[in-house]
Amino acid sequence: LVSERYAQELRVEDMAAACAMSESYFRKVFAGIMGMPPLEYLNRYRVNRSIHLLYATDRTVLTVAGMTGFPSIATYNRNFNRYVGLSPAQWRKNALK
Repeated sequence: LVSERYAQELRVEDMAAACAMSESYFRKVFAGIMGMPPLEYLNRYRVNRSIHLLYATDRTVLTVAGMTGFPSIATYNRNFNRYVGLSPAQWRKNALK
């Protein structure tokens, strides 16, 4: 579900419903298997997809943020920095040297 719908609004309750589980049980099972909560996994997945777009295209950081499902540029920048340690613009600048 995440790989198909990461660019759309995707809630934990949607993921749980796709697995025919209650939301609380889904969270528990997901974290046990993946080692992280569902929303962290989703955000990491989105950041990884955005890295590909930043490297392979000349789309703006704002456009990439929207294409990968982040609701705002602030949310995108915060998550990108959390997982990569740089802002998207800094990462792109370093990657394209």
